Amino acid sequence: MEGLEEEASGIYIVLDVEVTNNGNEAITMGSSYIKLLNGDNTYEADDFNSELFVEEINPDSTATGDVVFDVNEDVAEAEGLQAQVQEGAFGSNSAKVNLNE
Repeated sequence: MEGLEEEASGIYIVLDVEVTNNGNEAITMGSSYIKLLNGDNTYEADDFNSELFVEEINPDSTATGDVVFDVNEDVAEAEGLQAQVQEGAFGSNSAKVNLNE
């Protein structure tokens, strides 16, 4: 990703995210609602370098942006690495996506 503001402590994993609201009410989405999962460990997004900020997405609308994670090399190459995406701060709706298969 061009324009990362600082050097990674480990390795940057950059997820190119597109979120479409197929519901009939606005939803709240942002980089903090996307986490990396590796076994029992949960990794938070680097909000400073991520492009997907907290925003309302109206029905039938789409938001896009990069979500950046600063992790060590072992995590970046881990089998079974997943992204967990949730809707809103309380995560009443969530889904997992396999990243390394």
